[in-house]
Amino acid sequence: TLKAPPVAARETAPIRLARLDEVPKHLRQLAQITAGNGLNWTAADYRVNPETLSQAASLEVRTTLKGPYPRLRATIAQTLRDIPATTLREFRLTRISSESIDVEAQLLIAVVLSSEAGQASPSRAQVSR
Repeated sequence: TLKAPPVAARETAPIRLARLDEVPKHLRQLAQITAGNGLNWTAADYRVNPETLSQAASLEVRTTLKGPYPRLRATIAQTLRDIPATTLREFRLTRISSESIDVEAQLLIAVVLSSEAGQASPSRAQVSR
């Protein structure tokens, strides 16, 4: 029989939202995590979405990563752990053949931004490594 842990054990520290001025730092951090796990990341599109009445401001990074599945899984886990308020909004995984060790993952990663940083102005760019 499985029992839920006590409420106190499930409580965690509050999530610190990233500030708008931390966007370049988080893009560099994402690139470092990807490279550190040995994945091929040639480019990414990113956009800062402004805060609306129904949604917080966010940084969205759309990218394609290639490499062995265990390294991809490690990259995603480290990204979600190391970059505050990060979510994986889209995830598509393909493999060219059953014999291939490498997979290709198309990801949409979002970092929720603090409203205290002011209004995020809409912007769009491409990051290349």
